[in-house]
Amino acid sequence: VKRDAYSYKIVQSKHTDMTSFFYDDIKKIFDMCKGQNANLICVAPSSEIGQFSPTLLQIAKKISAESGVPNENIIVKVIKKEKMTTKVGYDSRFHAVDGTLAVTRRLKDNEKNILILDDTKVSGCTTLECVKMLIPYGAQKFMSICLGINSTSP
Repeated sequence: VKRDAYSYKIVQSKHTDMTSFFYDDIKKIFDMCKGQNANLICVAPSSEIGQFSPTLLQIAKKISAESGVPNENIIVKVIKKEKMTTKVGYDSRFHAVDGTLAVTRRLKDNEKNILILDDTKVSGCTTLECVKMLIPYGAQKFMSICLGINSTSP
């Protein structure tokens, strides 16, 4: 599959800082939604690389500095499963992400509305896994912003 220029930038963002390319659009979405009253910004670990995207880390820091909403990466990758080698679908994505994340600390009383930044939405499984991990720690409301959506998503 041939990638367009925007998709190629998303792939690059997983390994190098592409903040200047994405920041204005992500900040515009954040402002349009008024952050959905977010009181904590978290970056979702990339399923593909098993760590945080340097671009998303910088975007989270910058939005935090400008909006006053704290930024802390309390969701971490704890298990790296084998890459999917068969047809990509919801079941295989769910299996690839299920049980791979953990939360590093309890949420404070004023951290109930969480903004999750993610690189791409393929099936939504990474975001759902983040939500699943945060609910027992007291999170109540979630908003997710991603750099792009895979057009082959179910």
